[in-house]
Amino acid sequence: MAAVSMNSMDDDPLDRLIKSFHTLLDEPLVVAIAGDHDLTTSAGFNAAEQTLKGLSQDVVIEEATSFDPSGASGLDDTTAHEIHDHASATSQSNGTSSHQQQASSTDASSTDRFEYVPQLTSFNDDSDETKFLNLRSMFGDLKDFDIKYALQKSNGNFQAALDSLLDIQNRISEGENIRGIDAFFDDSEEQSSRSRGKKKGKKRKGKGTALDLDVSTKEVLTKNQAKELKHQDEIAFLADHLLQPFDHVSDVYYRKKTSSGATAAAILDQYSDLGITSEDEGNIATAKRLANEHPKVPERYFLTLLQVTDQGTQDIAALLSKHFTKNPHKERLQLTHLTTPLPNEDLEGHAGSLPGSKSLTPGPSKSPRPESRASPGGMWDHAEVVKRINDANRSRLEASAQSTSMIRKGGYYRQGAVVYHERAREQALHSHAMSSAAADLLVDQQSSRNKIDLHGVSVRDGVRIARTRVQAWWDNLGEFRIRKAREDPYTVVTGLGRHSASGVSQLRQAVLAALFQDGWKASVETGCFVVTGRR
Repeated sequence: MAAVSMNSMDDDPLDRLIKSFHTLLDEPLVVAIAGDHDLTTSAGFNAAEQTLKGLSQDVVIEEATSFDPSGASGLDDTTAHEIHDHASATSQSNGTSSHQQQASSTDASSTDRFEYVPQLTSFNDDSDETKFLNLRSMFGDLKDFDIKYALQKSNGNFQAALDSLLDIQNRISEGENIRGIDAFFDDSEEQSSRSRGKKKGKKRKGKGTALDLDVSTKEVLTKNQAKELKHQDEIAFLADHLLQPFDHVSDVYYRKKTSSGATAAAILDQYSDLGITSEDEGNIATAKRLANEHPKVPERYFLTLLQVTDQGTQDIAALLSKHFTKNPHKERLQLTHLTTPLPNEDLEGHAGSLPGSKSLTPGPSKSPRPESRASPGGMWDHAEVVKRINDANRSRLEASAQSTSMIRKGGYYRQGAVVYHERAREQALHSHAMSSAAADLLVDQQSSRNKIDLHGVSVRDGVRIARTRVQAWWDNLGEFRIRKAREDPYTVVTGLGRHSASGVSQLRQAVLAALFQDGWKASVETGCFVVTGRR
């Protein structure tokens, strides 16, 4: 922000400060801080300006983290207009200046202007083939040409290609024809042309080359999918039998170059470092028997294994034996003692870690369905929470109006204006928290065991709820979760965004980006995403 010049002394110093900071700070706050300094001197003016600059930087950070100071993100259009009209009437009755009216207008629209939309950036450095395969796995109904062209048009920007393909999928689901080269291509015409004479030979040959490329791409895709499916099954088996979170086992598994035996040994070493080993006489006898059956495996691994779990011990023992047989001299050097899982990469600009990620603990990874945050007793319904949001917003507006009125009176009233300004800020924070609770309750009302409907919630709350609920669904699948997830997938309903201002659903874009960033395998369908497991 440019510094305020002192050359033009004809202007009132207070007005210059208001003009400089009214887009980021409330006018009562600017006036209150200015009242603590002597603006007729350069030193006093500069001190007030530096204080306001520091506060304005906090506002920029809040906007970047999607904090909505108005607290109106959970309101419907009728309530929002009602609050805005009330604010205008209150401001006019108190003689509020045009700057204050502009600030109120900014507050009323802050939900639309500063709504947080996650962006995928971690995939931009991947190869074109990897980007294509990832997008192909999500958009099964689109042609290979659509995906390749979207990547080419976006210059390799994964997020831009994803948004473009979402738009194409939406238009197809609404029955609109795709214009461009696809509009001139007809499979039936291609097949009928094969029976024609040599006159069409050259054209047929050209089209055949394009089709051959698609077939080869599909073969590569099928092989990669089969390989990845095998890896996911092995990770799920180890996670279920060694009682560790899927994400942590996955980290160790790929660090050990997809070796199940090396992964099992590394996790058992981590348990051993925590002092987890069996001292039961029966388990000690069983460990000796297993050590005799698998002489290459040190007995201490079996003592830890029998203490951790009593299911699948023979299978785990076979994996360990295979690993140590292939690496008889490296086992002690290869096994690193990792005590915490590597952190999962977050969405750009998103605070907090991936829901469901945990440190190493010797216990099951299942987590219960997240409870609603409406109240400790869970006694409120959605209507009650919305009423409390409206009350908090009205209290905020009344406190802001009182603050403005006291500023106009001047003198000692300015100290009271600061108190009312802080009260307005507290009410905004309360409304913000209640809006998230209302979103949880609304989703609970319109969701089922394996399906959530995010209609009516903000982008910020929609992303949070989708990530939490999908992770809880996965954790609760238990043993053989890979197979169960394919048989009973999880559906996340977002809608197509037909009623959005731009005709494109920001919620739809943000939720898909978040799920993909978290490592979920999701297919795009009309108005929803179907999660069938981990990628």
